[in-house]
Amino acid sequence: MTTKMILYFGLLLATLLITALLAWQAWKQRGVAGSRHYFWLALAMSAAALGEILSVLSPSEALASFWFKARFLPFAVIPPLWLLFVLKYSGRKDLVPRGFEIGLMIVPFVTQVMVWTGSLHTLWVQQDVGFQQVGPFWMADISRRIPGIWYLVHTFYGQLLLLAGSVLLLRTAWSTMRRFRLQAALLAASALVPLIVNVVVTLSVLPPDAINPTMPSFALAALLVAAAIFRFDFLKRTPQQVGEPDTQAEVEDKRSQAWFLLIFILLLVGLSAAGFVSYQEYATQFRNQLDEKLTAIAALKT
Repeated sequence: MTTKMILYFGLLLATLLITALLAWQAWKQRGVAGSRHYFWLALAMSAAALGEILSVLSPSEALASFWFKARFLPFAVIPPLWLLFVLKYSGRKDLVPRGFEIGLMIVPFVTQVMVWTGSLHTLWVQQDVGFQQVGPFWMADISRRIPGIWYLVHTFYGQLLLLAGSVLLLRTAWSTMRRFRLQAALLAASALVPLIVNVVVTLSVLPPDAINPTMPSFALAALLVAAAIFRFDFLKRTPQQVGEPDTQAEVEDKRSQAWFLLIFILLLVGLSAAGFVSYQEYATQFRNQLDEKLTAIAALKT
């Protein structure tokens, strides 16, 4: 067992512990706007860390693969919960139209179907991750994964929701007290760190023997939120809204805009995923054609 593996497992345990403490802290402050959504958000992060730990400690490769897939249940709901938390915490809950929360969960629900029926199609992944045993641990080789179109939809959708929530949180905080600006910066960073790491993982730019950085990014995100809790009283007070309250007509108009924004995000994610998959297929075909030409040239020379 290498020092790197020991440190990685220690990070997993730390992530589980910190996110569980964040969930407990949010539940204690559940009377504050947004705290209930953050409770479920922190609980989802804790479940993802537990799934990773069970995957690493599995007695067989098949069981390691099962728990690795099970992490996508909490992974899929984290971005919608983040956006809903920001809307509630920033005092914009009246702008959420009826059924908007259910609409946000459509993609996560389809993701679960795709993950567990992946053996029947290539919509989730064209080639899944591999596993190698390092001492008592099973480690996923994510460099072997070739994403399918729905994996990209799931990824881009989550990234857009994380980014939208972060921007909205910063925009609200910057119009209020300075105290909330620093708090919002820490909270936004806690969402942007996993977002950036997720982009790196999706693009498959990591070397074959690299450790999956997803859970370490969650550990850093949880530490940033803990700093916001203990330094800036996060989940105890919410930013105060500035300006005059919106009229009912303005609220209804903004609710309609929210639905249009969600539809636009879904279309953008689908088009982006389709474009990326098309590019991958073109690159594969081009490489295969080039290999065939080189093989033919070599055969002629022989």
